[in-house]
Amino acid sequence: LTGFWNQRPGAVAIDKALKIKISNAILKLKEANKKVFITDDVPNFSFAPQLCKYSRRFSYMNNCIDDGNYFSKQYDNYYPVLQEIQKEISGVEMIHTAKYFCQNGFCSMAKNGKLFYRDNHHLNINGSKYLGRKIVENNPKLTENL
Repeated sequence: LTGFWNQRPGAVAIDKALKIKISNAILKLKEANKKVFITDDVPNFSFAPQLCKYSRRFSYMNNCIDDGNYFSKQYDNYYPVLQEIQKEISGVEMIHTAKYFCQNGFCSMAKNGKLFYRDNHHLNINGSKYLGRKIVENNPKLTENL
């Protein structure tokens, strides 16, 4: 399961109703004997990818990088709720996806000259392929019994 967990700007946390809906969806999947994984989402940026795509080569500023605090404030609002769900329902595993875009206090929407976002929150094809590769490489349980 994945989602734009920080759906409302300024939200305190995932509200109780959404937590119940996520939990119910997980329980239905488990009843159908499915393995359930939750992702912690990809970062939401404070700017559009056009600023990154069209940044000037010798500009003093890299327009592909955002201060990690922007996303961290959102993450700190919803991640504890995802952890609660994981603790309350056995067998649910967390896949950490934000870490592939955020490191050392910064988040980047590009890597090695490739832009990964189509808007400030949605991955483009390059970003989807990059994230898919990283998820499979680092979560062997996803491909068990295939």
